[in-house]
Amino acid sequence: MPDLVAYVDGGSLGNPGPAGVGVVIEGCDQGRITIGKWIGRQDNNVAEYIALLEALQCAVALKASKLHVYSDSEVVVRQMMNISSAFDHRVVDGQEAAEFIQRIKALLEHPASLFVD
Repeated sequence: MPDLVAYVDGGSLGNPGPAGVGVVIEGCDQGRITIGKWIGRQDNNVAEYIALLEALQCAVALKASKLHVYSDSEVVVRQMMNISSAFDHRVVDGQEAAEFIQRIKALLEHPASLFVD
C-alpha cells in the first residue's frame, strides 16, 4: 500500500454543541475515501481528535505503510508532533477507545507489527 494522505477536520456549533467530523484520505488503490459523520454533542477539540482517530482507524484497516495527516487544529497537530504533553481525555471515554489508543501507540513504537498478515 502506498503512502496515504489524510485531511481531517472536526467542529461543533457552539462549544459544546452539535458536532461532526470530516476526513478525506487520498492515495488508496480504490481512490479517494471520504468519511463524514455526526458525533453528537461535543466541543471543538473533541471533534478534532475524533476526526484524527477516524483517519488512523482507516489507515490501519488499509494497512497503510505511512499516513501523512493535515489538520487545522493546533491542539491536534502539537500533540501529533509531540510538542505538547496535554491530551484531552474526553476523547478516550470508554474501554474501546482506550484500547484503540493503546494499539496505535504500540504500532508507532513497533511499526513492523502493523504489516504482519
